[in-house]
Amino acid sequence: KNLLNSLKVNFKVIICKNLQNTSELNKTIYRKAIESDYKELSDAFNQYTSEKVYAGMEGLSLSKYFIISTEKNDYNSAESFFASLEGRLIALFKKLGSGLIPLTCEDRLRSLHGFYRMGYEKDFSFSWEESLSLGRDWRRDIINTAQKIHSRYITMDYGKRYVSTYYISEFPSELDDTFIWELSQVDFPIIVTIDVTPISKNEIQKILKRKYTNVNMSIAREQEVNNKAGYFSNRISFEKTAMIDELEEYMEELRGNDENVFDTSIIIALSAESLDELNKQAEEIDNICNTYGLTLSCLIDDQREGLKSVLPTSARFLHVYRPLFTSALSGFTPFNVIDINDKDGFFYGINQVSKKGIFGNRKKYQNGNGFFFGISGSGKSMNAKMEMDQVLCRTMDDVLIIDPMGEYRENVINNNGYYYDFEKNGDIHINPLHVHSHISDKDAFISQKAEFLYAFCEETIYPDRLSNKHINMIDKACIRIYEDYFKSDKKESPTLITFRNKLIEIANEDLEDTKSAYAKDLADELEAITNGTLSVFCHQQTAVEKRR
Repeated sequence: KNLLNSLKVNFKVIICKNLQNTSELNKTIYRKAIESDYKELSDAFNQYTSEKVYAGMEGLSLSKYFIISTEKNDYNSAESFFASLEGRLIALFKKLGSGLIPLTCEDRLRSLHGFYRMGYEKDFSFSWEESLSLGRDWRRDIINTAQKIHSRYITMDYGKRYVSTYYISEFPSELDDTFIWELSQVDFPIIVTIDVTPISKNEIQKILKRKYTNVNMSIAREQEVNNKAGYFSNRISFEKTAMIDELEEYMEELRGNDENVFDTSIIIALSAESLDELNKQAEEIDNICNTYGLTLSCLIDDQREGLKSVLPTSARFLHVYRPLFTSALSGFTPFNVIDINDKDGFFYGINQVSKKGIFGNRKKYQNGNGFFFGISGSGKSMNAKMEMDQVLCRTMDDVLIIDPMGEYRENVINNNGYYYDFEKNGDIHINPLHVHSHISDKDAFISQKAEFLYAFCEETIYPDRLSNKHINMIDKACIRIYEDYFKSDKKESPTLITFRNKLIEIANEDLEDTKSAYAKDLADELEAITNGTLSVFCHQQTAVEKRR
């Protein structure tokens, strides 16, 4: 509503469903393996992604355009106006949960070429420099070779394709906002253009007041005629009463509900390879319109004007407008989804609203973290494994898996990785206090280990919290164990057992010192973790070969 009320210029909202340009889509889908070892896996992903994407799109691509137009005295004024408006529109669309991508001139010509030369989208090639240097009429590169206008349809390219345009002639008092979405779900080419011209509040208020005055004058004349006929009554005809109530309701909407009025037309273009197929498409669209209480009418003898008006330009050749309030017009807003199509992105599935593939590159996001949510059996693990495999075969990144349920072992082994099973009596261990062979800054290293021990001990004594005296004891013990390590010739790294023993040593230094009691408390809490059944991370670290 805020978006519509802020617009003081003519605009079009266009939903265009054309044949998919497979060559462009295949560049997104088909990617080579980064290493020859993963070629088979990469080929399998290419095939899987292709099947999913093309099945969802049914060979059609859905595009949504938002076109604005204005009248200015010169080009520079228009350019400045559009630059200012574009920034505001992008911000407003972001609030809607959608987004805007400015189109170049070539992009707009590509969309026109896609309609006029349907099925030959990959042949599009355009260059201003070439057209000007050769003196060629560039329009002939965009439009098709022949058109023949009939009263209810247009034949293109000598009968190879049929096009017909329609408009919505009657609207219901209320409209479900799923109407446009349902039109976009049909399985054949279609263009739906919502052409909107805002009317100033002052102008519409003057029109309503003038109509209100005219109706009251008509009522007065009606009563005067009745009085002369000897029929004295203050009753007003139902038709006049309904008109008064409707006008009062409109004026109240304008005053109190932050409503504006827009002259609106909805034009629909259909395209098919035969006249019978075109009629079937029109029947399906008519059924959808009837479901929502709208009336679909053919533009008889106005097919050329209808076609020029429905295409993604700002041109208007028809005058089939109906005034709508902001709240009613907002029901036609199709911008309810953002498609994710990042360069070098991984395939995450199909967008259930737009039916397009989701290709996301989490490295480009401000926060690249992600979660898989779903009920049991919904495919969370499968999707996680798919992303891991895509990382392996299409990047040089490493993959680390924490697998408490043991369900990724087979996946790791199949990809020539290492699967480490950390058990108390196992062969592989991790020592959180391990000292690496190359340490450039010993003080920084000890500080990092102390930070870890703070967090580790706080988890150990939970739900209690560490006091400053606890932290002092941890800090003292941490410094001592690493000082002893760096002074010693024996290069066995300290472990959590070493840390607990050092706490006991500090506690025994002065039994009467109350601070020492905090060291003893910590040592008691750590007993099960260091010397008991939970001593998984209390061994020397195992040297393992590193793989991706």
